[in-house]
Amino acid sequence: STPVLDALSEGADRYETAVSAAPWTMPSHASMFTGLYPFEHGAHSFLPEEGAKGDNVFALSGRIETVAEALAARGYRTGGIVSNAIYLRPMLGLEQGFVDWDVERGAASRVNERAFAWLDKNTGGGRPTFLFLNYMDAHRPYFTGDRGDKPAQKLDQLILNVMRRGQEPGELGETVRGLHQKAVTKLDASLGLLFEGLKERGLYDGAMIIVTSDHGEAFGAHGIVEHSKDVYEDTLRVPLIVKLPGQTEGRVVQGRASSVHVPGLIGAALAGTGAESLGSVFRRLPSRLPQVVLSENYYSRLKDLKQFGERFRRRRWALYEGDLKLIAGSDGSLELYDVAIDPEELNNLAESSAADAGRLMEK
Repeated sequence: STPVLDALSEGADRYETAVSAAPWTMPSHASMFTGLYPFEHGAHSFLPEEGAKGDNVFALSGRIETVAEALAARGYRTGGIVSNAIYLRPMLGLEQGFVDWDVERGAASRVNERAFAWLDKNTGGGRPTFLFLNYMDAHRPYFTGDRGDKPAQKLDQLILNVMRRGQEPGELGETVRGLHQKAVTKLDASLGLLFEGLKERGLYDGAMIIVTSDHGEAFGAHGIVEHSKDVYEDTLRVPLIVKLPGQTEGRVVQGRASSVHVPGLIGAALAGTGAESLGSVFRRLPSRLPQVVLSENYYSRLKDLKQFGERFRRRRWALYEGDLKLIAGSDGSLELYDVAIDPEELNNLAESSAADAGRLMEK
């Protein structure tokens, strides 16, 4: 369903397992921009007062350095072309370090147009460039390219069935999943046009290209639809594909990577350049050995708290070590899964493997 990304992977590093530091946009983007977990950067949701309106999310502090700021300080031209006009809007702090931060909701074809215009204006002259692109095609309402699909309507019905009525997702869940996948395939084709445009401009071979996502999507498992509500695999597992400058041979990288590793991967690729020191600023990197990786969700967005009452008025943490994943909640809940043999997280091992649960809880 993603032939363009498959082809990219043939000449890039594909991380076999990657997870987002949070199951929604604001904290996960802050993590991929700073190399910090949500509890470190603080740009996460909070529990609002009764009757509150707007967004219950903290902005990213200006005291925290982003990878864009670090690159700009080392002579890079920096630009961001984004489609998320809510949580990537200016004033929430994610634009720190980007000289140009262009926010406009639209399909991938429009993102590509804006990206090419920026590149044509800013490449050349001996200065390196850093360009961040944010596509929303695989996000609500799922840009499938066919208005007759009515994905938003079907998605709302699935939310009603699963999250309000407590029903199983059933056939409707599979239909919505299929519409999401259709949007992913359409986006994949647009990425092909992006890569072709880079090749036409002579920018592809020497570029470092990173493809990842800020979160996944749920279609009814664990009584959850969409994202931002919990820390199960369907909303945390993301792709991570990294093409290094000049790389032509693909590698599958074992172990678990996280969005907090993105700045470190950029820094590591700049060895031998004028921005080599970036590697000493952002030190977190994926390890081939089992390592502890964290994902967090601080309550949920205000709209979820209003719709679903007490269910999401708690913090949730997911701690990974090897194949084990511990989920702990501020409400005292505890779950333990072996995600290698139980990727759908159906068999809670917290009691039968109490020693592992206790050890991971200490960590």
